[in-house]
Amino acid sequence: MHARAVIGEHTRSEIADADRRAAEAEEAVAAADERYRSAREVMIRLRGEVDAAETRGAATDEDRRLVTDSVLRGLPERHARLYGLLHRRKDAAALEERHRELTDRARTLRAEAEERLVRDARVVATTLLRSRVHPALTAATFDVVLVDDAGAVPLAEVLLALRRAGTTAVVFGDFRQLGPAVPDDPAREVQRWVRATCFSHLGIADPADVDAREGCLALTGRSGLGTGYEQLREAAEAGTEIVLVDVSTVPGLAAARPGSVAGKWSAAGAVLACALAERHRRDGTVGVVAPDVVQADVTLAAFRDRGLVAATAVGPVRALQGREFATVVADLVAGDGGPQALGAGIAPARDRLYLIADGVADGPLREAVERGDIRTWSAAALLGAAEPPADDATFGEVAELLRAGVHGEEAFEGHAADARRSVWVWTPWPGDADAALEAAARRGVRVRVFAAPGEEVRAGTVIRSDHGHGGLVVVDEQVALLGAGERVVAVPGAAFAHRLLAELQAEWTGEPRPCDRCGEPMEVRRGDAADARWHCPGCDLAIPEQRHAPAETPVVG
Repeated sequence: MHARAVIGEHTRSEIADADRRAAEAEEAVAAADERYRSAREVMIRLRGEVDAAETRGAATDEDRRLVTDSVLRGLPERHARLYGLLHRRKDAAALEERHRELTDRARTLRAEAEERLVRDARVVATTLLRSRVHPALTAATFDVVLVDDAGAVPLAEVLLALRRAGTTAVVFGDFRQLGPAVPDDPAREVQRWVRATCFSHLGIADPADVDAREGCLALTGRSGLGTGYEQLREAAEAGTEIVLVDVSTVPGLAAARPGSVAGKWSAAGAVLACALAERHRRDGTVGVVAPDVVQADVTLAAFRDRGLVAATAVGPVRALQGREFATVVADLVAGDGGPQALGAGIAPARDRLYLIADGVADGPLREAVERGDIRTWSAAALLGAAEPPADDATFGEVAELLRAGVHGEEAFEGHAADARRSVWVWTPWPGDADAALEAAARRGVRVRVFAAPGEEVRAGTVIRSDHGHGGLVVVDEQVALLGAGERVVAVPGAAFAHRLLAELQAEWTGEPRPCDRCGEPMEVRRGDAADARWHCPGCDLAIPEQRHAPAETPVVG
């Protein structure tokens, strides 16, 4: 009765409200209990840190400096970023697997799409190489097959393409091109199918041979190729600006030297080509054509040091054959490669053509100058050693680029005084170099002087050599000094310096070698050959240089 009396005094909503308040109170007690436990854990951890700190003692000034330095260097932020990266790394394996799956899928879809495109296309353009290796093309056949530039392709390559034709096959090309760039081999099969072209196979050597062949047609207008001097006349008649940079005015700089493997090279071509390319790259594409691989390598090294590689194509005639450039620089200082090669090197020029060559020697170049087909710049004038032509703004711009590196004979002394590791000299050198070399040797610099037999040299370690052309110095493998009469051209850059040392076989012949018979110093004999050899003039003993086992050379710090 008492309970009923009590219950009867409260409504159901009041009872529900009481239950709700009781539940909230229980939740508050639980939250407070959780906060208490967390606070206790923090307190225990802090007590542990206090105990550890008391054990270590108070922070020292060194500790404070370390903390300050760490904050200034951003080490806490870097540490946090490291942990973030480590966490992300956990997902790297899954991402890599997904990337592989997507790559494989993309490759499959592309192959299927290319096969479908080739099957449905009315015209397919490709290269001979791609036509025989691409999966979508290897088994494809066509009604008509057209092969362009066939004069530079092996006969076997052309035949592989022609076998795909169902009704018609047409071959375009010029029989005056240099032919396939493949190694020579006396084997009959190689000569017949690889070294030969479709034109040589048919016995076509001039337009008359074309007329005698049924199904052949010769275009007798300007073809873009021909012997070099025919091509010069055609280029002049077509409005191409042609300039001969005459290097006969700087004979020391223009000296042709044998390469370390084959061919010849000249420093003049590389130096002048750099300035011409740097001036004309704003006018469009620039191509530098050399008759030989070694000259292209030397020039390319100079271009690397000047940051010109991305803006310019540099290579031997075969490498650039068939391309077109707004400006072409044809380096003929060390030779023109023959009339056919010269013609192929001149052909890429569209707007202007520079010929770096000897303009004094009798021949077609001189005749072209006298006819007025081409005008002449003096290399000496470009270097500031002769009078410049009047009213030629381009000449002035090229000369300005060159003269930044042109100095008097005293330039050698300055570079030798700064040398720290090595000085390589090929005599004769303009001016007196002995004092500067002696000072460098006393500082522990490795000084090597290649001098002719009987030539008086008082400084450095002397190697007698028949190198013929001197006027060249390499300092610390970082800068090359080139003698040009009374002037010195300084070419900074490790790539060019190392290339010169390699072509001159400096390390292979850079340590004196006594004769095994008489004990006298041997001489380096090379002449115009690529291979150097040690020779004792007294015993007439010759030892070929062993390139893969160079003489021991001391390391100078």
